[in-house]
Amino acid sequence: MVETILSSPKKPAVVILAAVVDFIFSVFFFLTAFIALLGLFVAQVSQAMTNQMTTAYQSAPPLSTTALCLMVAIPFAILGLLVFFLGLGVLKGRKGAYYGQIFISLFSLMFILVPGPNVLSILNLLILVFFFLRPARDYFKV
Repeated sequence: MVETILSSPKKPAVVILAAVVDFIFSVFFFLTAFIALLGLFVAQVSQAMTNQMTTAYQSAPPLSTTALCLMVAIPFAILGLLVFFLGLGVLKGRKGAYYGQIFISLFSLMFILVPGPNVLSILNLLILVFFFLRPARDYFKV
């Protein structure tokens, strides 16, 4: 008796590395959004305390703290979601995630020139190089 076993193609190590880097990026984006929302809360509390302590209220600055915090929090939360779902797509072998990962890796190369620790940018450079090799291309069927 002959049995056929359906097996999924083995994930190359670079695919797992790319997904882990994407999940790390999404955590950073979510933390930035959370810090901005926390700043919004602190700004509201401090403004209420300032209003109670002073009798003469001066005019608000042209860009309020609420708008500034939301302008930081909303895009970073959206980026966090996009990068998280990109990581899931990379793990599942989606063709769109392959191209999205290449775009994200190219985009992160801009930050190699920024002084400071560039571990994630260097990892994205490695991901970019290894995504064009045969095992990753076969996994994504491109």
